[in-house]
Amino acid sequence: MVDYGRIEVASPELGVEQALLVALREFRDTVKAGWAGAERHPQHADGLWRPESVWIDAGYMTEVVYQFCREAQHPFGPAVGRGASQQRTTPYSRPTQTGTTVKRIGEGYHIAHLRASRMHLVEVDADHWRTFVHQRLTTPIGQPGALTLFQAPSHVHLSLAKRLTAERQTEEFVVGKGVVTRWERIRRSNHWLDALYNACAAGQLVGVRLLEQKPPPRRLYGKLSDLYHTKHGAQEPLDAERWKAMGNRWWM
Repeated sequence: MVDYGRIEVASPELGVEQALLVALREFRDTVKAGWAGAERHPQHADGLWRPESVWIDAGYMTEVVYQFCREAQHPFGPAVGRGASQQRTTPYSRPTQTGTTVKRIGEGYHIAHLRASRMHLVEVDADHWRTFVHQRLTTPIGQPGALTLFQAPSHVHLSLAKRLTAERQTEEFVVGKGVVTRWERIRRSNHWLDALYNACAAGQLVGVRLLEQKPPPRRLYGKLSDLYHTKHGAQEPLDAERWKAMGNRWWM
């Protein structure tokens, strides 16, 4: 985690909608300016690191968030958390296939096209990704998947620690579903936990994985004529028209 914090929203002076839009623009400028430490990211020639995907929580002031995302464009996009413990939202329902509405299905999230709003919205399984965050916090440092913070005195991270532990995991048996994981709020200030689980899900979208994935096996190509003569012997003639129709190629 390279940074976290708050941006003040000047609601009394500007009104909540306009003030939130101003704050989001300030956040946009911070993101585009980047962070130091790009020695681990050689693709950034100027020595700065910039996120490849930025999700803005659209659960509050939805239309303002949509307006900002249309204005800012890539890598910014709206997201909304859904889950058994989410307030004022329906439980997360994972789609089974893509189509006119669902454009992509990921691990604990999917991207839906909102035709009326001319937006793509990420719907996130909040319970899945809250669990993921807490697993990262309990993973020993040095092991794959351990969550580390930027170096600072311990008291600097105290507020973050309180917010990341503002909810606790519980399990409940639900008829027809089995054991369901829920997150119970024990303190109101949980916004940084929401921001962090969204960031983790966005990382999954752009290719971050805990376990190394082996590349798919290579397909070996050769001439169909070679395969034909290997199978039938050199003396049997080859049907040239059929060979041509098949593109003179074979694969396995």
